[in-house]
Amino acid sequence: IFIAIFWGGKEKITTKLITTASLSLALAVVLNFITLFRLPMGGSITLAALLPLLLFSYRYGCRYGIALCLIYGILNFLFQPTQIIHPAQFFLDYPLAFMSIGVSGILNRKKQCTLYFILGTALALLLRYIAHLFSGVFAFGEFATGNPWIYSLAYNSFVLLDGAISMSIA
Repeated sequence: IFIAIFWGGKEKITTKLITTASLSLALAVVLNFITLFRLPMGGSITLAALLPLLLFSYRYGCRYGIALCLIYGILNFLFQPTQIIHPAQFFLDYPLAFMSIGVSGILNRKKQCTLYFILGTALALLLRYIAHLFSGVFAFGEFATGNPWIYSLAYNSFVLLDGAISMSIA
């Protein structure tokens, strides 16, 4: 993720960039409250809450996308807190997992291409899934009846469904 910060975001900070970031963040927060399904130990499937973040990240690149998604992750925790077992779990589930959404802008080029958006979004969702996977094994593995890796793989699959909703709407 830190390599991606230096990859994108060639645009200068302008009023248009700040306004677009603010509107994307506000829309993502509002859409996050439209929950289709909430999981018992945290996590939910929303009505395309990630879509404004994905589009912003693709338009402005990784640097600004990761910064915006970091803010969104912290706001997500403040508005809908879950039980934090360990500080590392907080870092994996909120800042890191949501910062990975900003990676969707890694294939940002001057010429907009649907394939680049889909590939960047798939990479971002995979990175978010991996962050939640490690958090699930680390923090919630004790609740698993069997192998904690299998438990975390299954439980955190909501990330892929949530992302698929955003991608299909896009």
